[in-house]
Amino acid sequence: MLPEKTIQAIDTWIEDSDEIDLIIVIGTSARVYPAAGYVDRARAKGARVAVVNMDRDDIPAAGLTDNDWLFHGDAAVILPEILKSVVGEVTVPEKL
Repeated sequence: MLPEKTIQAIDTWIEDSDEIDLIIVIGTSARVYPAAGYVDRARAKGARVAVVNMDRDDIPAAGLTDNDWLFHGDAAVILPEILKSVVGEVTVPEKL
């Protein structure tokens, strides 16, 4: 269960946004509410959907369109690669 403050912050952000470019769904099926509704709500404001998940069958309840992406694999590996042009090179500190 998401903390209530997190849910309120997301709801407010979606409601206040005139346009949303992208929603990234990471490691979840997005089939349990309220998170399941975020894909549809963001898509209604123009968002494309990017799903990062270990399970190919675990896609949002809203499904994917030809304009969306499915990245199959470990989010710890995939996210740094797909976000590299935005956040730069991500390095993982050595384990102690």
